[in-house]
Amino acid sequence: MEVKDCIVGTRVAAIDKGQPCFKGTIKSDVEADKKLGHVVIVEWGNRHLQKVDIRELITEAEGFAQDEYVRSEQNRLEREFEHAQFAVTVKMKEAADAINAAVKLAKEKGSSLQDMYSAVVPLMDALDNAGWNTSSFSC
Repeated sequence: MEVKDCIVGTRVAAIDKGQPCFKGTIKSDVEADKKLGHVVIVEWGNRHLQKVDIRELITEAEGFAQDEYVRSEQNRLEREFEHAQFAVTVKMKEAADAINAAVKLAKEKGSSLQDMYSAVVPLMDALDNAGWNTSSFSC
């Protein structure tokens, strides 16, 4: 905010990537601070008083717009994650079906996948690439 906009009683919000951003009321005139520049005292919604650099403030209306933007971005990211998770679930189901088919083939030949370790190496490598490496897989 600009010094001219910082009037006692003005509703403001803190610039923040969190949501919802803090909102409050300016309770003092602008003061010059050697470390912070221009500051005002803000009473936040939780009744906490804080000396704030005016460069960290926006209007309350801008704060509500910021809240909406953060909320919409969060929703967008959640939708993207759900789509990616669905695609991964489909692929993992395909992989599980392929493993079950390999187990069935090995059993039909009177063997097991444990006996055919060299045939299982690509699966073990893929699991290792996915970060799923446990010592029990090799036993």
